[in-house]
Amino acid sequence: YLSQRKLEEARQEFDKLAERQSRPVAPLTMAGIILQSQGKVSDARNRYERALASEPRAGIAANNLAWMQLQAGESLDIALQHAQTAVAAMPESAEVLDTLGWIYYKKNLYQLAIPPLLRVVEKQPQNPTYRYHLGLAQVGATDIAAGRQSLLRALELKPDFPEAADARRVISQLDAKR
Repeated sequence: YLSQRKLEEARQEFDKLAERQSRPVAPLTMAGIILQSQGKVSDARNRYERALASEPRAGIAANNLAWMQLQAGESLDIALQHAQTAVAAMPESAEVLDTLGWIYYKKNLYQLAIPPLLRVVEKQPQNPTYRYHLGLAQVGATDIAAGRQSLLRALELKPDFPEAADARRVISQLDAKR
């Protein structure tokens, strides 16, 4: 079903599979991913929470739930717990490290945000959003030169990436303070 882009049918099959398993982490996570891609946030969240109830160390479910909580402006402490669970399960995943770093950034813990975000950029140096996240954390930690450079590099990589306007705004503010 997935290869045929029949997402609803695939989601139904994953839900049926989850009902038959005692620890249905994988089918619940897959159903959550499908629902999230369809914009059904509440249903996706339900699947991720059920996956974590079944297996508290379920890395993908924990990461996706942390990101959803972060985007919704919910408790950053709970999102951080989920992100830490995800990093423990998948310590080399760029997406997971980005989630952790971005939560630290949102909590104004800039010095804690920088190490995972540096690892993300090392793993995926061509991703402008990751460089943007690193740049903002560096600026927050008062490493203005490094932060400005990271933001400029993000814009060089892709001048129209989703956060490009904000990157330009931050660079302009930094330049005005010189």
